Amino acid sequence: MLTDREGFLIETAGDLSPDTDEVAGALASCLAEASDGIGRELGQGQLLGTILEYEAGTLLLQAVGSAALLAVLVGEPGALGKIRYYVRKVVPELARVL
Repeated sequence: MLTDREGFLIETAGDLSPDTDEVAGALASCLAEASDGIGRELGQGQLLGTILEYEAGTLLLQAVGSAALLAVLVGEPGALGKIRYYVRKVVPELARVL
């Protein structure tokens, strides 16, 4: 899913449960805002990405410029590295489109 920094949904793909997009959008927005503040205080800059591990899967959040966040829910732990690679390749193109 792609959300703006305020948590509003821009686009989704894949099979999501009915509330997943809203929850992931809100989570992405909350984490981006808090992490940006922490980054400023530590002199580290804006959030680029983060990984949250849950029992049933991993949520990968990646900043798309300063306008949006890409959230990818990964169910297979072995696929995480490959998905991170593809996300990093596609982010510059997404940023140009936005």
